[in-house]
Amino acid sequence: MTRKMALLGLLGCITPSMLYAQEAAKPAQTRQVAQEAEDVEVEGIVVTGQRQYGAVLGDIQPEETFTAADVRSLGVSSVTELLSELSAQTTSASGGSPVVLLNGRRISGMGEIRDIPTEAIQRVEILPEEVALKYGYSADQKVVNVVLRQRFRARTGEVSLAGPTDGGQTTEQFDSSTLRLNRQGRLNSAFKYSHSDKLLESDRDLEPTETDQRYDGDVSPYRTLKPRTDSLSYNTVYNRVLDNGVSATVNGSLSYDQSQSLQGLSKARLNIPTTSPFYAGDTTLYRYVADLGAMEQWNRSWNAHGGFTLDGAMKSWRWNLTGNYDHDESRTSSDRDASVVDLNQRLAALDSTFDPYAGLPTGSFQRNTAHSINDTVNTQLVMNGALYRLPGGDISSTVKLGAEGAWVDSWSRRLGVESDADLSRGTANAQVSFDVPITSRKNNFMAKVGDLSANLNLAVNQLSDFGTLSTIGGGLNWSPIKPISFIVSGTRQQNAPSMSQLGGAQVTTSGVQVFDYVNGESVEITRVSGGNPDLKSEERNVLKFGVTVKPPQIDGLSVNANYTRTRIDNPISSFPSATAATEAAFPDRFFRDGDGTLVRIDARPVNYAKRESEQIRWGFNYSHQIGKTPPRPTPTPEEMQRWRERQGQDGQGERRQGQGQGQTAQAQPAQGQTQTADGAQPPGMDLLQGIQRQVGEQRSGGDNANAQPSSDQARTSGDQASSGGDRGPGGGDRGPGGFGGGPGGGFGGPGGPGGPGGGGLGAARLQLALFHTVRLRERIYIYDGGTPLDLLHGDAIGSSGGTPRNEVEAQVGFTKQGMGARLTANWRQATEVDGGTTGSSTGTLKFSDLTTVNLRLFANLGARRELVAKYPVLRGTRVTFGITNLFDEKQTVRDATGEIPTSYQEDYLDPIGRSVKLSVRKVFF
Repeated sequence: MTRKMALLGLLGCITPSMLYAQEAAKPAQTRQVAQEAEDVEVEGIVVTGQRQYGAVLGDIQPEETFTAADVRSLGVSSVTELLSELSAQTTSASGGSPVVLLNGRRISGMGEIRDIPTEAIQRVEILPEEVALKYGYSADQKVVNVVLRQRFRARTGEVSLAGPTDGGQTTEQFDSSTLRLNRQGRLNSAFKYSHSDKLLESDRDLEPTETDQRYDGDVSPYRTLKPRTDSLSYNTVYNRVLDNGVSATVNGSLSYDQSQSLQGLSKARLNIPTTSPFYAGDTTLYRYVADLGAMEQWNRSWNAHGGFTLDGAMKSWRWNLTGNYDHDESRTSSDRDASVVDLNQRLAALDSTFDPYAGLPTGSFQRNTAHSINDTVNTQLVMNGALYRLPGGDISSTVKLGAEGAWVDSWSRRLGVESDADLSRGTANAQVSFDVPITSRKNNFMAKVGDLSANLNLAVNQLSDFGTLSTIGGGLNWSPIKPISFIVSGTRQQNAPSMSQLGGAQVTTSGVQVFDYVNGESVEITRVSGGNPDLKSEERNVLKFGVTVKPPQIDGLSVNANYTRTRIDNPISSFPSATAATEAAFPDRFFRDGDGTLVRIDARPVNYAKRESEQIRWGFNYSHQIGKTPPRPTPTPEEMQRWRERQGQDGQGERRQGQGQGQTAQAQPAQGQTQTADGAQPPGMDLLQGIQRQVGEQRSGGDNANAQPSSDQARTSGDQASSGGDRGPGGGDRGPGGFGGGPGGGFGGPGGPGGPGGGGLGAARLQLALFHTVRLRERIYIYDGGTPLDLLHGDAIGSSGGTPRNEVEAQVGFTKQGMGARLTANWRQATEVDGGTTGSSTGTLKFSDLTTVNLRLFANLGARRELVAKYPVLRGTRVTFGITNLFDEKQTVRDATGEIPTSYQEDYLDPIGRSVKLSVRKVFF
C-alpha cells in the first residue's frame, strides 16, 4: 500500500504542473483574472418559437432533457462517464446501447466526444428509437444528443485509487485532457493510463476444485481470479467551421492494453507399473510440478483509429459524410502443462533412478500462441431534407449510402498444431426513410387531432460473403396534447452472422469448468470454439408501442412506458449451457466417456429455429431545483480593484479579441448602462447585457447553423434564468469565461458561459429515476415443431441462470452548494434452471435474486467561496468517494441438495464484491 500512496502523491504533485505548463507564457495578470472567476453558471433562456441550437431533426420530442445543472448534479467527469450513469434511461427496448449525436449532428464515432468534460455540456436529450432513422441508423437504438456550450476552455487532471474492501487488488488511474471550443471549432485531446494488480484465488475463501483434490495440492496462489492489467491511450479531436459553412472534424487515437493472468501449476499424470519398485498401490499418480512456477497467459493488443466528419447544408438539404479506419492487432501467449512423455517412458522402463514421489526433473512449459490483425474501413453519406409541402408540414426524407471493408488475418499454434484464417468482407448499404406529417397544431391543420405523423424506412445490405439482406419498417407518432406523445412502430430486419462466427479459426481449449446439468456436477472439459460456415441469416420482427407523459403540473417529471414484442427466425447464438434439452437437440456437440462424464463440447455458434420475446419497460425521471439560486455575494474591494486593473490594462483590446466572429467592441456603454467611477462597467452588468444580446441574436436568426450552439435554451425556471445577475469579475458574457471569450481569443475564454466549473451551485437539486422491466415471454424453439425452452420457467441458454421476469433500476441524487450524493440500486429476480432429464432433480440449480447498491459522494470544492478564498488551490477541484456494491451482495447458486457447486462459488461469480474508489479532479480554466 505504501507504493500505491506514493504513486498517488506523485501524480497529485505532477498533474497540476504538467497541465499548467502551457500557461506559463501568459501574462500573470491574465492568469490571476481567470482564477478569480467564480464557480457559478447561468441557465439558458428560452426564446419562444425559435428552434433550439443543437436540436435533432424532426418534431419528435425528447423523452428526457438534462440541463447543465442536471448534468453537474450527476458528479461525473466526461461524456463516457455520463452515458454510463444514464444507462438506465438510454437502454433501448432491445437492450442495445444508444446512438450518440453532438449538437444534433452525426459523428464518426465515440472517439470524437468521449473525453469532453461535462462542464462543457449545455444539455443532454434522450430521444426514442425512431429518431435514429433520421440519421441513417436502424430503429432499435435510442438517441442521445449532447449539446455543448458556445465557448469553453479548460485543462483537467484526475487521479484515482480503487480496490475491493476484501483486499487483493488495487487499481490506479490517471486522466488528463484539454478542451478549447468556440463557435468556429474545438480542439480536444486526452491521455489516460490505468493499472490494476492481479487478484489471486488465495485472496478469497474458495474451496478446491475436484481437479485440485485429485492432484493433492493447493494452487490458489498460482491462479488469478482477475488478471493484472495495464492500459494506455491517447485521443485527439480537431473541429473547424470552414468559410463555406461546412463543419470539418478529424479524430485520431492510439491505445495499448496488456494483461497477465496465472493459470495454475503444470499437471503431471504419471503411470506407475505394478512391477515398478516405486509401486505403492496406485497405478496412476497425479502431481503438480511446482518447480516451474505458475503458468502464465499474456494478452497484448494495439489499436489505431482515424476518423473524419464533414457536415454541411446544400439548399434545403443537410448532408453528413463520415469515414473511419481502424487497425487492431493482438498477441496472446499461454503456457500449458509441461510434457511428461519422457518421465512415463522412464517409469515404463523400470528406471530405478527416477522416483516419481521425489522431486520431478524440471522441464519447460509447452506454449500456445495466437496472433490476429483486424483492419476495417468504412464511409457513410447521409442526407436529410424536405421533399414536398403538405398542409401539415414538409414531407422529409433521409437517404444513406455506405460502404465498408473488413479484413481479418489470424494465426495460432496450439499443442504444436498450427492453424490460420484469412477472412474478408465487403459491404455496400443503402437506406431511405420518409417522414410524413398528417396533422399539425403548429400549422393549424386539423389541430384538434394534435400532431400526427407517419414514417417509412427501407434498407438493403449487400455482403460479399453472404448475399443481400433487407430491412423494412414504419410507424406513427401522435401527440394529442402537448404533454403526451404516443409511438407505434414495426420493423422486419435481416442480419448476417459476423465473419468470425462464419469462418473463425477452430480453437481447442482444455481445462474449462462447466456445470453438467445431466449429471448435476461441475466438470472440466475440452471446449472447441471457432466459426460455423453453416450459419444462416436471422430475421428479426419487432413491434413496439410507447407513450411518454410530461405533466405540466409537475415540473421536471417525465414518465414513459414501452411494450415490445420480438420474434426472431433462425436466431444466431453462442452455444447454450449443457442441459439435457440442449444435448438432446445437438447430440453431435457433446462427448462423454465410458462412465457418462462429460469430457468435450463443440461450442461453435448455432442457429435456433425461433425466439419469441415480450416485455414491458416503464419508468420515470424527475429532476427539480429546490429553492432559488442564492445571489452571488457583493464583490470585495480587492476583487473590484483587480477587475478595474484588468479593464485598464487589457481595455477594449481584450474585449475586441474575445468578441470574434465579426462582433464590434463597444467603446462606450449603451444607454442606461451603469458605470463605475473610472467609466468601466461594474461587475454583474455584463451578464445581463450578454443575455440580452443572446436573445437578440436568436430572434434575428443571425447565427450560422453549423456553429457551436449558444448557451442552453432548454426549459428553465425564472429564478434559474436570472440567478447570475449579481455576478462579479469573471462571470457573464464578456469577462473571462463568458461568451465573449477573454484570454485566449480564438478558442474562447476559460470556463465557457458563466466561468469555470458551471454554477447555480448554491441551489439544491433533486433527481429521482426508477425503471422497471417486466418480461412476459422468453421462449426459444431449438428446432421447428419441438418443445420450446421457456427461459422464464426453468430453462437457460447461458451459465448465469434463466432470464429474470422482473428487473428494477433506481437512482437518487441530491446536490447543494457543490456537495452531492448519488445512490443507484439494481435488483433482478431469482431464477431456477431445471436442466436435467425429465423427472430428475440432479440438474436443478437455484439462482438467488440479487440487489446491488452503489453510493457516490462528491464535493465541488470550488463552489465553496469561503474555502477557495482561504485556499485558492482548491478552485476547480472536486473530490469523489464511491462505494460499489455497498452491502457486498453476491448471488448464491445452489443445487438440488442445497449445496453450492464448485464452479458457482460466490467468489468465482463476483471476486471483487464491494469496492471503494477515491478520486481527485482538478480543472484549470
